[in-house]
Amino acid sequence: MRFARTLRYPLLITLIGVHFSSAAWAQTEPKTETGKLKTKVVDALKSVAGGKCPEELMGAILLDQCEQQLDRMKAHFTEIGPIKETKYKGTDQLPNGIQVEVYRVTFEKSSMTWMAASSPNGKLSVLWSPGETTR
Repeated sequence: MRFARTLRYPLLITLIGVHFSSAAWAQTEPKTETGKLKTKVVDALKSVAGGKCPEELMGAILLDQCEQQLDRMKAHFTEIGPIKETKYKGTDQLPNGIQVEVYRVTFEKSSMTWMAASSPNGKLSVLWSPGETTR
């Protein structure tokens, strides 16, 4: 994955051949809804922080990417601490047409923006962050 090397923390990158501009997709208005995938996103992030890629929550491609990056992600989540708050920010469409939900996740020592999408089987097919925005 060519663009994975350009990110400080390439976490759970699953979209092959898509180049992202974080400024383009992150400009969504805050919403009062919780988002359909919030529980899955939080559960997946907590599971990865605990050292496990949750097969019951992740589709095959995402699961494979998670397993390849698990040691690095677990270490990073240990460093930034547990999740304190997750805010649904709305939806956006990636350049390849995939509709994603956008979440702002606040950890004990950092904050990150995450985007997520699910496949028809209900499992997460996208769970991606451009990296930390505050520390």
